[in-house]
Amino acid sequence: MFGVVACPKCRSVRSVELAHRSAGCQRCGYRMVLTKVRIWERCDSQPELAGAIARVRNELAAPALRAEAAPSEAPPQGDMRTRLLAVLPDGEIEEEALLARARGVRIPEARAREMLAALLADGTLCEPRPGWLAKV
Repeated sequence: MFGVVACPKCRSVRSVELAHRSAGCQRCGYRMVLTKVRIWERCDSQPELAGAIARVRNELAAPALRAEAAPSEAPPQGDMRTRLLAVLPDGEIEEEALLARARGVRIPEARAREMLAALLADGTLCEPRPGWLAKV
């Protein structure tokens, strides 16, 4: 059984025999322990390896293309504060509408209220009128 791995140090792609415990990078010499590196693809025969290596190289070379292919409905990743700030519009928004958006990006209402209070206290948000919030 063969596998395709990428060196964690230099990202060089190579094939390995999965029966071995480790493999050396042909580019930088780093010794990879095969149980600790990602096996991108597995192949039963050597002729399949060339295509598998090419696919992995293409995938590693074009991370921006993978990000564009992600569905737009997926909630933003990151910590809760970053996600909350990402759903804030440029203008004003009613607090309840903002809390609904926060639930849409997996932020519990109680935690969202705490973060809003902290953002108001540190001056990131302001309250132009009661019940409405805006970025400063």
